[in-house]
Amino acid sequence: MLRIDCLRAIYSDLEKCLVVTIMGALPAELQSLGHRRNFF
Repeated sequence: MLRIDCLRAIYSDLEKCLVVTIMGALPAELQSLGHRRNFF
């Protein structure tokens, strides 16, 4: 399973969480799924 597949699987659960990321592949892939107000 690719990291982006894992992110897609948990993306709806992240709506209830404060998400803080820094630079790198993970934040870029998360942003590619769509931005939310709770993403910093």
